[in-house]
Amino acid sequence: MANLINLTKINFGNQFRTSIDSSILSLLKILLFISLYCILGLFIYRFANYMVTTFNKLGMPELALSEFFAFGSVFILALSIFRMDIFNSKDHDLLASLPISKKIIVASKLINVYIFNLLIIAIIMVPAYIAYINVASYSPNFLLLALISILTIPIIPTIIAVFLNSIITIISTHFKYKKIIQTILMLILMVFSLYFAYEMNSNLELNLFNISESFNNFFNSFYPLTKYFTSMIVDNNMHSMLIFIGISILSIIVLTIFLSIFYNKVTNKIAVRTHHNINYKHISNHSYFTNLVKKDIKRVLCSPNFLLNSCIGLILLILIPIILFFVNINDIENIALTEDTLIKYLPIIFAFFILLSSTTSSLISLEGKRIYILKMLPIKFSKIWQSKVLSNYIIILIASFISLVIFNFSLNLTLKTNIEIIMIILSSGLFISLYGLVINLVFPNFSWKSEIKVIKQSASSFITVITGLLIGLFIVYKCNTFPNNYIFLLFISFIIVSFILVLFLQIVGFKIFEKLNT
Repeated sequence: MANLINLTKINFGNQFRTSIDSSILSLLKILLFISLYCILGLFIYRFANYMVTTFNKLGMPELALSEFFAFGSVFILALSIFRMDIFNSKDHDLLASLPISKKIIVASKLINVYIFNLLIIAIIMVPAYIAYINVASYSPNFLLLALISILTIPIIPTIIAVFLNSIITIISTHFKYKKIIQTILMLILMVFSLYFAYEMNSNLELNLFNISESFNNFFNSFYPLTKYFTSMIVDNNMHSMLIFIGISILSIIVLTIFLSIFYNKVTNKIAVRTHHNINYKHISNHSYFTNLVKKDIKRVLCSPNFLLNSCIGLILLILIPIILFFVNINDIENIALTEDTLIKYLPIIFAFFILLSSTTSSLISLEGKRIYILKMLPIKFSKIWQSKVLSNYIIILIASFISLVIFNFSLNLTLKTNIEIIMIILSSGLFISLYGLVINLVFPNFSWKSEIKVIKQSASSFITVITGLLIGLFIVYKCNTFPNNYIFLLFISFIIVSFILVLFLQIVGFKIFEKLNT
């Protein structure tokens, strides 16, 4: 037990450690993190209050809790599949040499993922519970059961996600080009998930005489444990609570045993095939900038975790028009969306997904112990940050324009719509590329043992994603209240903020970069 606690503390500490150590700066980082967390919670609370109030008018406010539970669990599942790799860790050699059992090593890694997912599920469920308390009646044990549910909800999605990710990793290690196979398998899994979501929506049959039963059947089909959760929280059913907790604990035990069986074998295969550190000696003197851009693009494309986590918005942006190419949106039942409506809001959709795609929020941290080599190169800092911004910008432009071309085949887009989308692609792509780099400079992390700590579990990646999400939600929320030149105003706003970020990098960024150390 002592080994488990110590390993968990070390992993958790490394996850939030940064390179610039100042009490004032640390306080500012904590305040920024809490502020963004609370702002996101406020957004979710407003939506939850609307849902609870709506369902309460129909006499079934508990359906709002079922909805948040089901979709929150699925969100954790989708997020964890592309975030966590139990086997891929640079501290494997050290851990293998210590007198610690494989079960302890695996359990510490699972706990680390669970803690991160617990923070996410809390920001989803706590606002929902507060909204429910304000509107509906509840039992005396509600608060205790709500706390138990928050602690328990992340377990099953985390277990399923780690299991699927581990299966993909185990399969891919049997191939020569492991990373390519791993990326392909994860993309197949993503497509299958989208198809499953579409099928679930198509199978939603509303019975006007018993709407409650219709929604309950939908949520139970979407996530089978929903009925036990609802029975536990709303009906105060202890039998359902025991089943819910029992399944969670049993799944932890089974997965820990499963992973411990394959742990050494898989990690050894990964270690043998991934020792391909970037060698700066082979960079020719006359093309530092070009090679730095190529290096960062290659780093993204050759890392399944980096690609699927940092570019998930771009991947969805390409998959959606491909699906629409084969499916007529006007023929889809049970969805309040027409082709004309989709075309009208298509520039906003592009902005939303692009704002979720930033590789620059991790590129500085991923230099790791090699950051001193980058600082020693005979190249100005302005060229270094420009190369990293350009690498992300190129990826965004290529993916977005591919999506735009497919959309033109799938939908009847006008010239005006195409111009608006291009304006959004150029401006929002530039903004998120610059913003991610600025945040990574302020919140670097060079103490990572696995790249996934930087890509998805670091302060810089979290702040960049949350900020992009909040801006995207604000753009979507305000799109109906702004004038006809809304897209032009967004274009100008992104350009102005991008110019400010460029000034920051030129004036302040250099000083921060010089102080970076491992």
